[in-house]
Amino acid sequence: MDTSLNMTYPATIFCVVPVHNRASITKRFLDQLRRQNYPAMRVLVVDDGSTDGTGAMLESYRGLQLEVVAGTGHLWWGGAMRLGMQVAARQMGPQDALLMLNDDVELGDDFLARIAERARELGPLSVIGARQQDIDTGQEPFFGYRVDYLRCRVEMLRNPPSRTALMDVDALCGRGTLFSRAVIDRAGYVDSHKFPHFWGDIEYSARAKDLGFRLVCDTNIAIGTSFVA
Repeated sequence: MDTSLNMTYPATIFCVVPVHNRASITKRFLDQLRRQNYPAMRVLVVDDGSTDGTGAMLESYRGLQLEVVAGTGHLWWGGAMRLGMQVAARQMGPQDALLMLNDDVELGDDFLARIAERARELGPLSVIGARQQDIDTGQEPFFGYRVDYLRCRVEMLRNPPSRTALMDVDALCGRGTLFSRAVIDRAGYVDSHKFPHFWGDIEYSARAKDLGFRLVCDTNIAIGTSFVA
């Protein structure tokens, strides 16, 4: 691997988020991104046919380098994320990265800075996820998935490693997971045909691991999410 790439990776983080008919939630999410202390960020929102004023809110939003991509209203998560990845990939340079996000998450102001710092340490051949923290019940967090292909089982991992912040996993969810341009070039995009809404993120990250990329969860970096939703 070219070590010179590591020194400037990730140059810019493209945050890709699908949205649909949750204008107030989407605005709250954008406000969180605006507070991030990581300047090299671009935000790509795929608005999949919202009819509740989301489009007008996005058009008038200020304070972010924001691009809105219009969906058909029938994309669901998989199709919207795939479209967003395609648009981002046309703009990404070799040292850039793509961050999958949902608009109903809770981000600390240093979330992007911390995941970028870990990415610089591990390099573009690693996919990096965050600890998934339940914001409704305080339920124990989870860190990714272990996949048993022989027995067709997917296990949610809840026990972090005791001696290191990094946990090697077989798959990650799409809430706060960072993929390098190298991963996208090799793995392609989310398979929205087989996984139109659920499991597309898990399959995509597992596909990256099958192709030889390392998948890790940084258990010290948290992203809040609603397990109920």
